[in-house]
Amino acid sequence: MTLPPAPLTCTWSTPHSHTGRIALVGELDYSSVEEFLVTITERLEVNPGLRDLHIDCRDLEFCDSLGLAALLTVHRRVVAAGAVLHLDNRRPAFDRMLTITGTLHHLAGGAHKEVGT
Repeated sequence: MTLPPAPLTCTWSTPHSHTGRIALVGELDYSSVEEFLVTITERLEVNPGLRDLHIDCRDLEFCDSLGLAALLTVHRRVVAAGAVLHLDNRRPAFDRMLTITGTLHHLAGGAHKEVGT
């Protein structure tokens, strides 16, 4: 028996004037990446002064290759906006995937501002 994919819920907050936080609940996969990217893009547009974007992964149950591609896209957009991306509260399985794909340091390594920005 195949279960339908778990929906992804993205909850946005701005705990500080220059900090955005989005909490993910569910699965970041082929069925949810479009909604995730739209949410992030809209929030970056309406919050142009963001310096830090925190993605809370505590309740992220699964991330497939399209989810990883979406996170790489988000990283590029956040850096282009002059901010830093933080992946908070990562589960061991998520860290393992990021390590195996060689993206852990790139996505979660801290200061991501490009030279010259």
